[in-house]
Amino acid sequence: MVKDAMPVVIIEGICRPHCSHAAANLEKMSGLAMYDLDHLNERTSAVKALFRALPYVPYTQTSISGRGLKVIVFLDARTPEEYPLAYAICRQTLEQIAGHPCDGQCARITQPCSCVWDTDAYYNPAPEPYPWREELAANPSLAHLLQTKNNYGSGNHGNNKDNNNGKASPPSPLPKPADTSKLSSATSPSTIPGKKAIATNPCWQWEEAHDVRDFRKRRLKN
Repeated sequence: MVKDAMPVVIIEGICRPHCSHAAANLEKMSGLAMYDLDHLNERTSAVKALFRALPYVPYTQTSISGRGLKVIVFLDARTPEEYPLAYAICRQTLEQIAGHPCDGQCARITQPCSCVWDTDAYYNPAPEPYPWREELAANPSLAHLLQTKNNYGSGNHGNNKDNNNGKASPPSPLPKPADTSKLSSATSPSTIPGKKAIATNPCWQWEEAHDVRDFRKRRLKN
């Protein structure tokens, strides 16, 4: 597959040099998080426009398939321990805005993101942090998000199993997509749509790297 040959980046931080992208090798966190929405199909452009209006979204691009989105959020999670809950709270918000589920596999803190050329990629060099701490303080029941999404980050969105004989629980219904006609300039960051992402902000200190396993496969072939 073409995707398997693409270079990847670990959005959430920097891993130890010459090591795999396993969570244990994460040395420095960036404060960012990556969300993936697959199979948006004809809604891809409309949902991208919704995310461009969010002040905590510094970057979004169309996926390599052309039918989904990669969305980067300035999550401001400062430790690996608080990252899962912060990710879950923001994920719920993004799913409500888009009216579409996020890929649960990307909840893993060092999930690779393919580097894809998108002429309509969006970049905001000065994002605001997503207010997950404030939301949690106002609604402590959000802490149960990790419990209701069993094995959070396993990629089995909507197909989790409860404690009754291992039977699958029915997926929760998603809300209707937000109305794009109600977007206001007051909620939109002052950025230029389509501007190419350039690593100029401290929270964008990414390191481009190939997946170690893919690299080994290519080396063996050669």
